Amino acid sequence: MDWSTFYLGLAGAAATVTGLLFIAVQINMDTLVSGIGERSSAIARATFTLFALLVVLPLIYLIPGINLKGQAIFTVLVSGFGIVRVLRSWLPAWTSMIRRGVRERLWETAWLLIAPIIVYAFIIYNSYGLLTLDQSAQTILQTNIAICLVGLFSIALRNSWNLIFEATYQRKRENLQSGPK
Repeated sequence: MDWSTFYLGLAGAAATVTGLLFIAVQINMDTLVSGIGERSSAIARATFTLFALLVVLPLIYLIPGINLKGQAIFTVLVSGFGIVRVLRSWLPAWTSMIRRGVRERLWETAWLLIAPIIVYAFIIYNSYGLLTLDQSAQTILQTNIAICLVGLFSIALRNSWNLIFEATYQRKRENLQSGPK
């Protein structure tokens, strides 16, 4: 099976939504910076990293000279980088929450950290399998990686929605609290 169409579609969709996210962040910059704090910043950074990796990985897979083992090695490296970036994005938010004793939205915030790490770990596991297993298992492992990439895209879309919704909600709440002018 040729994976080119899937990778082209994924890279194009991720690039398009990344552009829309840039516009949405610019429109809501005041609210994002002043109102929501570390959690919103962590969502924005983690989401940008997800979209960037969802553009880069498929484009690497489309380079004609890179064989399956090369793709697997690159995927392990990029996924490891993704885990590091997710942890670095969320560390300030978690530190702040622990310091202030904030328990509000704790599970949701934990899930925003844990979900991408689980998917990245599964991608690394399947990529390692591509390096070590025989030809018959390669199609299954490639399919697993593709499903994981779709999962990362879904997480990034959810994060984008949360980011925009929270900014809008914060702005509306502030307008209601300040009263009519």
